[in-house]
Amino acid sequence: MKSRTKTNGLLACRLNSLRFRRLTEIRGQFIADCLASLITPGSRVLDLGCGNGVVSAIICDRFRLDFVGADVRQALVTDIPFTAVTPYGELPFAPGSFDAVLLNDVLHHFPSQMDLIDRALRVGRRVFAFEDKPSRTSGLLERVINFVHYGGLPGGYNRDAAGWRRFLAVSGYDFEVREVGRPTAWYPFEHFVIVIGNVQGILDRQLPERQGRPG
Repeated sequence: MKSRTKTNGLLACRLNSLRFRRLTEIRGQFIADCLASLITPGSRVLDLGCGNGVVSAIICDRFRLDFVGADVRQALVTDIPFTAVTPYGELPFAPGSFDAVLLNDVLHHFPSQMDLIDRALRVGRRVFAFEDKPSRTSGLLERVINFVHYGGLPGGYNRDAAGWRRFLAVSGYDFEVREVGRPTAWYPFEHFVIVIGNVQGILDRQLPERQGRPG
């Protein structure tokens, strides 16, 4: 147990190194760009699975949000309000507490994805999820992050765009799955933005054109 804790600590330091943080900042700016047509500035937002808080801080600052980060452990390297949560328990917020709940690279960590979406929509009006297209590279990085941040939480529950649409089609929620490509040509992952819940009135808004996004 001690050796695993020590290993996790060393890996966490590596993941929070300047190089990794810079990559995270690029991803954070990309996520913020993709959310620009969806998030109302000044709204109350929960970032569920906020990790080290780098992406959270970028989104919070961009839109001047009333913001709360939440995760199963506190690993913040930024100064954002934080609430600890359990992986499978009810969220410690009153129903309807948030205008939106963010699930940035979170859903593919959970075998019970619909349960997580249900819990998020109890406390928020809409869910905005950001997911990567399945690939060998993304699968390897996911296993590393699962080990370091979640202590071995199961992962690998990725889907392609058609898979997400089939999965959500039986949920009873309004939803939209959009392929948004990647922030730069050299960036290793391509992504989706998934909107779940009360999406009426926002689906016709356009997300920014990005490298690798389908025409």
